[in-house]
Amino acid sequence: MASPPSPQSKLLRVGIIQGDRILEERHVQREDVTIGHDAKNTIVLPPSDDLPAKFAIFENRNSQYQLVFDDTMQGRVNLGTSEVDFDRLRKQGLAQERGTNYVLPLQESARGKVDLGDITLFFQFVTPPAASERPTLPPDVQGGFWRTLDRGFLGILS
Repeated sequence: MASPPSPQSKLLRVGIIQGDRILEERHVQREDVTIGHDAKNTIVLPPSDDLPAKFAIFENRNSQYQLVFDDTMQGRVNLGTSEVDFDRLRKQGLAQERGTNYVLPLQESARGKVDLGDITLFFQFVTPPAASERPTLPPDVQGGFWRTLDRGFLGILS
């Protein structure tokens, strides 16, 4: 019996490349990633006939990301031991069919790219940066409530 997927501790890094320029990069954890020309998307793309206004390309279900793609999308996914393209994922049943879309659960070792016309979306899982401590000022610089009050205002109060 297969064990349930472990909760993902890494961040999903998603980037958009057009030509040789990185247009946008996001690090997300435990949230869906939507793309399209609607301003409410996680990643807003230029209007295109190939994409709907909003498409959930990554879904977070049960603390595991899944890649969602349709018949019009091309790309490749490295699953740790092998690299497979979307056609193979569809034809060999490696991705689960859900309506007109295909869903592929992703492990933290997965990385890949999705071709969206002249735009390429890349993804991988990265270790979150270490939580940095908030810098503190020395006590003589910190000040306090009475030091920050205007002296003229203090004179009026007294």
